[in-house]
Amino acid sequence: MNRITQGLLGIALCFLAGCRSHSTVEVPPQPALPDAWVGEDAAQARSEDAWWESFGNPTLTALVVEALQNNRDLRSAAHRVELSAAQFAIARSGRRPTLNLTGGAARRRQNFIGFPIPGGGKVLSTTATTMNLGIAASWEADLWGRIAAGVKAAEAEYMASAADALGAAQSVAAQVVAAWLGLLEARFQRELAERTVASWELSETTIRNRFESGVNSALDLRLATSDLEGARANLAGSRDVEERSARALEVLLGRYPSAELEAAAAYPADLPNVPAGLPADLLGRRPDLVAARMRLEAAQQLSRQARKDLLPKLTLTGDLGRNSGELGDLLDGDFSTWGLGLNLLQPLIDHGRFGATIDAQDAASQAAAADLAGLTLVACAEVEGALAAKVWLAERVQHLQASLVAATAAEELADDQYRRGLITIITVLDAQRRRFQAESLLISGHRLQFENQVNLHLALGGGFGVAPD
Repeated sequence: MNRITQGLLGIALCFLAGCRSHSTVEVPPQPALPDAWVGEDAAQARSEDAWWESFGNPTLTALVVEALQNNRDLRSAAHRVELSAAQFAIARSGRRPTLNLTGGAARRRQNFIGFPIPGGGKVLSTTATTMNLGIAASWEADLWGRIAAGVKAAEAEYMASAADALGAAQSVAAQVVAAWLGLLEARFQRELAERTVASWELSETTIRNRFESGVNSALDLRLATSDLEGARANLAGSRDVEERSARALEVLLGRYPSAELEAAAAYPADLPNVPAGLPADLLGRRPDLVAARMRLEAAQQLSRQARKDLLPKLTLTGDLGRNSGELGDLLDGDFSTWGLGLNLLQPLIDHGRFGATIDAQDAASQAAAADLAGLTLVACAEVEGALAAKVWLAERVQHLQASLVAATAAEELADDQYRRGLITIITVLDAQRRRFQAESLLISGHRLQFENQVNLHLALGGGFGVAPD
């Protein structure tokens, strides 16, 4: 180490003694997670990116793949990843020396003082031309890790944006599956409405004939007509819901919303099992939690970088080239020049800017930590809620199935008793309404079961199955 370097480092150490002291920011602790979910025993789990395949429907799988390829929101997320990748590359370049080609030409004219002699004529002057060509290099020595902290912050932000893109893909997949389930329900409700209209038309015709024969009263006919018109209105509404559901799904697929997409013929045969794994695994499985952790890391690194800005910056410079008054001499080694330099920059008076920057980055770190803590609790609540709903929805469907069985039997019994003259037509119509309502509720109950399965997949951060031994 030469004397110049020793001197500059000595000056730097002197400045360090008088620098403002800022301790590293302390973030609040994150919430403690239990050893197992309340709603399910602990189970090993592994990631399955194509979790929608567990529904066993090739058409659904094809729709999800189409959405992942064409969805506009995913394209935007991909470009944001590219942006953060470029910013990461920019940050990394700050650790490497810069090398620039330099060149220039100048022409200078100078008058001599005292000339001309009074009465002697023109002013005496000289004109000179200088040209230079060379290479200049510069490199900042990252003595305190300031540049490294910026690189780590950019890397963490890049990883966060990548997690955001994965989360967006998972969200789009979940939306497609949910929209597909909604289209299925809409189709089944429309088909039920059509059967209901046909049944009411038959009942209304029968009652009208019996009214004209004097068997049924005008009240019976009015009630039957009312039920028929209500069923027709419900059918029109069901058709509207089906078309709207198809258009919503087509938008997710990146298609024009023409309502030409047809639903499947039936719900999936079985609900696939989704082992929830361990609560602690959620931090590494859910893309939004991964992104939040990475943004906390980025904020902490920027806070460290802000503190390093208070310390001296040491820059090494060098140049090598040619300098001459003639263009041809630039190729002559006799006109070569070189230089080496060591530059020190130490902030002295900043009017509180550096301190305010540190405070701002500390606040950002605190906010990022609070965001992560809150998001973790929300994620756990979503998992626990989906696990609990799985139990209650299964119980609900069981009761709705029993209700439909009873309502169907009641309708058959009422029709038989009416034909034997034991009950009035009002009882028959009421029995029919109960059966139609029970079937409609069961259709919605099945959809809610599968939709909750989608929510569970999404809450867990993707598809998960039992890990192999």
